[in-house]
Amino acid sequence: MEGLINIGSANPDNHKSYQDGDVVMVKSNVEIEYCHAEMICHAHEAGFNSAGFRNTGSLLYKYLENTSKYRFTRLNSNDVERYNLLTDEVDIVNTTPNAKGEYMYVDRYIARRLRQSDHKIFGSEQGKEIWYGGYAIRDRASSDTLWQEIESHSDKLKQDHKHFPLSPIEQSRFLPINCCGYKNNTPKEVSCGTCGDRCCPIFSNNDEDKVLIAQSKWHVPYWDLASELGIDVDDVRDKNKTLDARHDVSLDHMCHMDDIYVDKVTAGIITL
Repeated sequence: MEGLINIGSANPDNHKSYQDGDVVMVKSNVEIEYCHAEMICHAHEAGFNSAGFRNTGSLLYKYLENTSKYRFTRLNSNDVERYNLLTDEVDIVNTTPNAKGEYMYVDRYIARRLRQSDHKIFGSEQGKEIWYGGYAIRDRASSDTLWQEIESHSDKLKQDHKHFPLSPIEQSRFLPINCCGYKNNTPKEVSCGTCGDRCCPIFSNNDEDKVLIAQSKWHVPYWDLASELGIDVDDVRDKNKTLDARHDVSLDHMCHMDDIYVDKVTAGIITL
């Protein structure tokens, strides 16, 4: 798990803006791996074949095969086979609405997609195009499977893509850190759901008219954690320096999330 921590406060008395130490962004290891996979397998890296389509053996094809819910295969001028990659169910979509009201004019659909320079239409001849739609679950198992494909068909290695990509400006204005979870006396990866919670704002409890109380519910008091994070606080606060406190160590040697992430409500920093 990686977090981006705000440095400095524009208005120390107004928590509706980010305060010093507030959590701005959090990404799980799975989210980071998918971010890099998407860039490596991007359509701009795939190229076109002589028919103007993408090749089915490309990394882009393998990426979509592993991250999509449906694979569509054009059968003729009217019919499209829709294969559910998650359940192995198959049905036909065409100009006649089905029981769910779904229909498709495949000629128009393909024509629109091919006008886009980053289209993701695969195949080797017109009339037999393949494309993907919907999304599959993104979890540890699916990320491992996707990266096995990437490593088998390129020189890219997952171990070289552990950190969320940040610009030098981001590293000078924020503090990047990483940590792990801890359960049953064992360090663990932090789930995507927990990561999402650690960068959420605070709203009033009035469901009819929600009002923002604080931009961030969680903060990391990095000034009190210099030793644990391996940082110099003066360097962190120097906008002319780029600093990265993410460490390439095993989970056993990482800071624990619950030791460094502070709930501002529980700590009494914010009163509801």
